[in-house]
Amino acid sequence: MRGASRWSGRFCSPTNRLSRYQTFHAGVETAVLEPGPVSDRVTVRMGGVSIAVDAGHREGIATRMPGLTRSRTEEEVLVSGTWTAPDVYTLTVRFVESPHVATIAVTVTGDDVLAEPSLNVWFGPTQLPALVGRLVG
Repeated sequence: MRGASRWSGRFCSPTNRLSRYQTFHAGVETAVLEPGPVSDRVTVRMGGVSIAVDAGHREGIATRMPGLTRSRTEEEVLVSGTWTAPDVYTLTVRFVESPHVATIAVTVTGDDVLAEPSLNVWFGPTQLPALVGRLVG
């Protein structure tokens, strides 16, 4: 899958019940990866709104995105992404002004996509529910 020019997928939670600590990824509708020579473009559509970030291969790329906590509407983050295995793309989002790091391991098996998000620290579970989807287009 590493040589693919692009992948996109539609996601749904394997369980429709999300606790208050599991709302970090709630509402994810689609995700698109567009690989590039020094960075990748990752676009995620959540609740009808698309968020696009560039993910650096060798180092994180600074950008602003919706905050992880309710007290912030936007936060500065460093985003990096790489293929950590032939079928696993790992996206890392480091929140610059907090200790939080979000990691999403996306495994592609045939047309099936499994996205497994986690946080390094949190006041609840750090392993968030997986999202499952299918490749489209």
